[in-house]
Amino acid sequence: MKRLVLEDEGAAEFFRALAPAPKKALRQALDRLREDPSGKKHDLDVRWLEGDRSQGLRRLRVGTFRVIFAVKGDVIRVTRIMHRSTGYDWLDK
Repeated sequence: MKRLVLEDEGAAEFFRALAPAPKKALRQALDRLREDPSGKKHDLDVRWLEGDRSQGLRRLRVGTFRVIFAVKGDVIRVTRIMHRSTGYDWLDK
């Protein structure tokens, strides 16, 4: 099982501020992701991000929320947790 690290303080703050129901759903999805970062084992919606700046980033879709992460060795580094309405414009900057 891989170790999960919330690499960005913004991601940690976003997670802490969530209402109980979405927080529980995200926590369950992240626990499953730790077992299999590809998401296939637990039928998670995981996709590779595309674009010049994506560089090994993947996204996990959990309802209306997105978890952006990278796998490096035995560590899953979560770089961003966001609502889908935020979009991916930050990848182009």
